[in-house]
Amino acid sequence: MNDPDSVRRRTRAREDSETFRETLAAPIPNQTYRSQVDLIDTRPSAIEQAVRLIATLLSLLLVGRLIAGLFTTSPTNGYLSFFYAATNWMVWPFQAIFGQPPINTTGGFFDWPAVAALVAVSLIAGLLIRAIRPPSI
Repeated sequence: MNDPDSVRRRTRAREDSETFRETLAAPIPNQTYRSQVDLIDTRPSAIEQAVRLIATLLSLLLVGRLIAGLFTTSPTNGYLSFFYAATNWMVWPFQAIFGQPPINTTGGFFDWPAVAALVAVSLIAGLLIRAIRPPSI
């Protein structure tokens, strides 16, 4: 079993394993071992953050209008008039579809135009953010 081919193969295998151990033991200087996925910057840009902030504030105003309309008995109430003044420009296009909120009611009412405006603000903000964000790899 000591033919020259088998001796050469064993010697070659030993050399390969020693070389392999040496390369594992010595790291390559100035090399980064991260994948390309880790190098992508996923932080939102300043414009994206501004769009998110504005959409959040508008959504809070619309939710405030909806909640104030549900629990307020008088439309001349200070809270309700504040939310109406702040959000009428967003709700106005949807009042033609869903109708005007009642003026003289004895109890609260569900403001469907405010819900539609809330959905529209969310959709527009999502589309703007998608347009602003750079394409992913």
